[in-house]
Amino acid sequence: MMKISKILFFQYILAIYLVYSSICRYSIYFLGVYTSTVLVLFIGVLGLTISPKILKNNVQTNLFLLGWALVFLISIIVNGKRPGLILLNNFLFIWFYLSLQVKIQLGAFRIYVWFLSILVFLSAIEYIIYSITGYGIIIGTVTRSSAYRDTSFYHLIFNVIRQDVISVSRFQGLFIEPGTLGTVCAFMLFATWKIKALRIPFWVFFICGLLSLSLAYYVFLLVFFTANVKSTVKNTLRILILAMPLFFVFKNAFEIEIIERVDSADSVEELDNRTTEAFDEVFFNAFESGELWLGVGSNNIDESLTEDGGNAGAKKWIYQYGIISFIIIFFVYNLIYYRRTGMHLQYNDWVFLIVYWACFYVLEIFMTPSLFVIYSIIPILCRLGAGGRNATIDSL
Repeated sequence: MMKISKILFFQYILAIYLVYSSICRYSIYFLGVYTSTVLVLFIGVLGLTISPKILKNNVQTNLFLLGWALVFLISIIVNGKRPGLILLNNFLFIWFYLSLQVKIQLGAFRIYVWFLSILVFLSAIEYIIYSITGYGIIIGTVTRSSAYRDTSFYHLIFNVIRQDVISVSRFQGLFIEPGTLGTVCAFMLFATWKIKALRIPFWVFFICGLLSLSLAYYVFLLVFFTANVKSTVKNTLRILILAMPLFFVFKNAFEIEIIERVDSADSVEELDNRTTEAFDEVFFNAFESGELWLGVGSNNIDESLTEDGGNAGAKKWIYQYGIISFIIIFFVYNLIYYRRTGMHLQYNDWVFLIVYWACFYVLEIFMTPSLFVIYSIIPILCRLGAGGRNATIDSL
């Protein structure tokens, strides 16, 4: 009985850390880089003390270790730039998580889904009340600092809300930006759709993704429903009942962030706000000169290129780590995913992989613990859900 209790306690610790790792670094709740390192080391030591052993050396863990070792070595040896401490923390946590027995991973993931859904649900309620009434419990103000600007936020209990907008800013909860919240919600749709015990979290993530007004979320949502949901009157009514009140309340924001943005763009390129013209020029110059093959090194971007912001996603990552590093990670991650499917890719796996790599274009997702855990668990959940909508995690 004690062994079961200790494992369950460990799963709760893993889930809590995954939620904590999603919180933006400028939040009052973020404890700092060094504290995060201590937390990761504590989780590792705690896992090692559990008996019988819950760790298992496997091909996936070794692939992950080897792939990132090569990427780090290219940055350090070729460009003399070592990865930052946050990146190393994330690497250690993910590497340790992959080493756990699958049963432990699934149990921790289920708890994490519930914890995160509760957090974003409370965030959404607080955000809606604040948006409609202008009232909320502000526990402080925080600033997101970067090389090109400082952005100030009101820090509510479950939300950070920008101060420099006339109307209430987009919903981001405690995430670093609305797009990150939208991405997590989109991934969670794929992860929870066919699991009976996670239906409530599924609808929470569906609604909160809509609130984020993330264009990427809306695109991924369309892909998800096209690939997974039968077009029936029941399903259509259910979606309309949940979505229409939000569109009514946030009609103006939806028109500005989604409708007007799409209508005003004359091409797909104009919808791309991931990089600035100045960064694009340097990026393509590096490609033509051959510098882009090995990149310029981790966190080695000239501050003058980020004065206007908008430099994120695939181009920024490849510019730092190089095309060769991207090929390595692309091969390693896909192979890990493939092995976790039981080496049999289903239709849903292909759809999610397309979404995942499309998501990389807009967001650096490789070393975000919460996103990687979802990525690594979905192939297993696809197997669980192969029998239908009422699959359960315990059926593995």
